[in-house]
Amino acid sequence: LNMMVPSSELTKTVESLTTQPISLTIGEKSVPFAPETINSWLKTVVDSKNKVAYIHVDDKAIAASLKTATEPYAYGARDQVTITRDDGTSKVVVAGRNGTSLSDTSKLSSQISSNLINAKGMQLAVPLQTVPFQALTQANFDKLIEVDVVTKRMYMYANGKLERTFLISAGAPETPTPIGQYKIRAKPARQDMRGYNPNGTKYFQPNV
Repeated sequence: LNMMVPSSELTKTVESLTTQPISLTIGEKSVPFAPETINSWLKTVVDSKNKVAYIHVDDKAIAASLKTATEPYAYGARDQVTITRDDGTSKVVVAGRNGTSLSDTSKLSSQISSNLINAKGMQLAVPLQTVPFQALTQANFDKLIEVDVVTKRMYMYANGKLERTFLISAGAPETPTPIGQYKIRAKPARQDMRGYNPNGTKYFQPNV
């Protein structure tokens, strides 16, 4: 889209375009676009000979801004993992969390592009959709290791069946074991371990 104005009015016109209120409502959150962001959507060309200026609306810049504004609100679901012991007792080891997805923002980009030069402001909405988490058990994994830092015991499952269990040493209160869900990437036969004790002294343990 192009807009032609006398070159003497370019600054005033651009200011009116960039200061108009434009915001997105994402779910229940209102996200305004700053004037400098709106300014990045405009490209100006001055024809000094004819004393006119052209203002172009950059669709790609608008699309990029929409992506940046909406990305923090879209995240994947975290599946819930429940372990069932041989005695029939169950324990949730990873709490489930629903994710969210956004509707297609390409129509919003076109809407902004079409109405930007009117300088009347825009209030746009991006609906959020819930992505439900899945409920998994040890049977959903080829291999699964559970470490219980309270009972100081590790459980090893293969194809849903408990294969082995071990006593383990967990971190001290001042150097706690990081709690979370992890994947094994490598298994070295042995390695030297170096680090710092809580009092600041160094430790070195070879051939672990």
